[in-house]
Amino acid sequence: MIKCAIKNNLNSKLQIKHEDSKKDGCLQAVDFISWAIFRKYEHNDPKYYELIKNKITIEKVMFS
Repeated sequence: MIKCAIKNNLNSKLQIKHEDSKKDGCLQAVDFISWAIFRKYEHNDPKYYELIKNKITIEKVMFS
């Protein structure tokens, strides 16, 4: 998706920054969500995924 956006607008500047999640509660939430999904699929540990699964509207396994 990012690749398409860049191709469609060559004058755009893309800036990627590494932020410390300790300073941003939203980053902490996203970090937890991605970690919970990672644990489910990579370590067969759905414990934390179970806390968020009712908030997930679409789930599609891309690589198996």
